[in-house]
Amino acid sequence: MKNLSKHIVLLIILSFPSFLHAQYTSQEGRFEADYIKGCAPFKVTLTNLFVGATGPIQYDYDAAASGNNFVTTNEHTYTQPGTYKIAQIAPQNTSGLSDTIRIEVLDNRPPNFEVIYCSNNRVNVTITDNYYEKYLIDFNTGIYEVVGPDESTTYSYPDNSPRTIIVKGLATGSSTESEEPNLACGTGSADITPIAFILPPEIVSVQVMNETEVQLQYNTLSEVPHIVEMQVNGTGPFVNIDSLEAPDAITISGLDNENNFYCFRISALDRCEANQAYPSAILCSIRLNANAVQNQNEVRWMSGTMNLISYSVFRDNMLVANINDATVQFDDIDVNCGVTYCYTIIGYFSDGQSASQEKCVTAIADNTSPPIQNTTASFNNGSITVEFDIPAAVIADTFTITRNSTDGGQTAFIATTNSFIDSNINTSIGPYCYTIGYADACGNVSQPSMPVCPVFLSLTQQANSNVLTWTNYTGWFSGVAAYELEVLDGSGMLLATIDVTGTNTYEDPIREEVQNLRYRIRVVSADVSPLISFSNVVIVAYTYQLFFPSAFTPNQDGLNDTFEPKGRFIGTFQMKIFNRWGELIFVSNDLLEGWDGHYRGKPVTEGAYIYKVDGTDLDGTPFVKSGSLVLIRN
Repeated sequence: MKNLSKHIVLLIILSFPSFLHAQYTSQEGRFEADYIKGCAPFKVTLTNLFVGATGPIQYDYDAAASGNNFVTTNEHTYTQPGTYKIAQIAPQNTSGLSDTIRIEVLDNRPPNFEVIYCSNNRVNVTITDNYYEKYLIDFNTGIYEVVGPDESTTYSYPDNSPRTIIVKGLATGSSTESEEPNLACGTGSADITPIAFILPPEIVSVQVMNETEVQLQYNTLSEVPHIVEMQVNGTGPFVNIDSLEAPDAITISGLDNENNFYCFRISALDRCEANQAYPSAILCSIRLNANAVQNQNEVRWMSGTMNLISYSVFRDNMLVANINDATVQFDDIDVNCGVTYCYTIIGYFSDGQSASQEKCVTAIADNTSPPIQNTTASFNNGSITVEFDIPAAVIADTFTITRNSTDGGQTAFIATTNSFIDSNINTSIGPYCYTIGYADACGNVSQPSMPVCPVFLSLTQQANSNVLTWTNYTGWFSGVAAYELEVLDGSGMLLATIDVTGTNTYEDPIREEVQNLRYRIRVVSADVSPLISFSNVVIVAYTYQLFFPSAFTPNQDGLNDTFEPKGRFIGTFQMKIFNRWGELIFVSNDLLEGWDGHYRGKPVTEGAYIYKVDGTDLDGTPFVKSGSLVLIRN
């Protein structure tokens, strides 16, 4: 440290009057300048030394520039930095004598400097600048010190009160701060609060980023220098590897994290005491390995154990284990073949935490894969849809679906999902059954599933009814809860649902109001969330029927008193009656409204008559019927 007597002497020197400075003589000695170097704006005053001039003395203050700008004034202020040449012309008889001197003008830029805190309220000021010849440090206590470029000095404050240190550049160290060369030179300042003690820094966390990098996060005092020290695998000396520049984190590169773990400490340095170190607590990285063996993943790691509290094991970012001792292994048995799992270890220490790099491994196994046990097969618009549940934790890319038909043939299909549509079937023959197998991600082949057979429905038409028979459904692990016969019209609208559980046959009477009927069986599983399967659809299509009597007797005896046809599946109807001469004598638009043998309110004579019917059936198909009838009055 500079002693107090030096600071006092400097203060006395700075108080001397400005006339003590030297004058600078020109090249030929004919004039002199009070200063030849200073900061802009910089005033230069010239003094003529030539005797015998026969005319006025003239000066050009920028003679190096083009032009001829001589003036008689002996003062000039430079406002721009640069190097200038002052030229003097002194007339003598018929000629003139010339003389020059060089002037250097500096920019008034602030100087660069660094303030480092030391213990016992001391600060170390280092000039990190070489633009100026000297630098004046004002410690804000009435004490000043002049140092050169890249030099440092230490000052001790009486207490830790906040202060402002001011550093001023000096264009020439031979002049004082208040003299013309240095008046306009730049200044810089730093607000400080001295400290009595240097506290050790804290490493908050250590994170292994990848195979070659580790990141440290820490808390430090930015005004105190720090270094990072490292030890390999918890043995040997700590080696200084870097200084801290960032305020809260640093990434250490060039490491071998695959084969080593590294222990770190950060030391605060007291520059005023020969860099005495104040180290942090030690915190180590974690080296992690993960290896797949039969039906489990072995997770192993290494790290320092000083001040260890516990380890946490994370799989796919989810906590799977807490280890409250120095154990450095974990066997994960809850794995599925072919599935990739990623592990991370976090160590908790009394002074911080450490996190490993993530390591991923794909589980392996050599087991018999479980068969598929729950399958739904259902007829759907001329095809069969097969859907099945994949056993828990099974990873499979392809499934083999084998179809067995009534003729004994087998057809195999490959599916990539748990849903398959078989379109190559004939819904008029059956039943069809399927078995399903797969190979998991490890190549283990499953046993075939139990056969899944959708209900196959058959129909036999009788005179006044339709007889339906069907097969049982197989394929659900929980079995069947109910069978329902659905009756639909030709458009697919549901007309009736009939519970047929416990039987395999049903006789449905002919429905006069429906010309086209569709039947199917709806099967409901016994699961909590029931599954549904449909049988094939069988179709009954009736043609319209219309019957005419050959004669009638309108004698009011209550027997055959009107001529009216009988029919089924009639949509629209119009009947016309003509006499033998072709005259229209009766019209009816209602199948139930017959002819009573009258024309214009009077009975017609016995004999033959002609009828003609125009109509449509229930599907809208038109038809025409005609014939003759006999009216008998007896």
